[in-house]
Amino acid sequence: MVLKRAAGDLFLARHGEVSGTGAYIGSSDPPLTETGRSQALSLARALPISPARCLCSPLLRARQTAGIVARYHNLAPEYIADLREIDLAAGRA
Repeated sequence: MVLKRAAGDLFLARHGEVSGTGAYIGSSDPPLTETGRSQALSLARALPISPARCLCSPLLRARQTAGIVARYHNLAPEYIADLREIDLAAGRA
């Protein structure tokens, strides 16, 4: 998981660890592992301020990560379809 701070207190984070995947998982939808859930909680605790909003992809791994972070900060995650990862198989013949 990578945490970056940008101007205006925008925090960007990737989902926690998922199981049974290779380097590219694209639009497949595996759940977080126990380690991934622990990473999400660590992320929530590491934020220097409570976020005003928690936006995420509608994919399961993103929803699970955002749900843990959002609950920790008494928020509800907002699912944004445009944040969904690309489908790596879509361009194949």
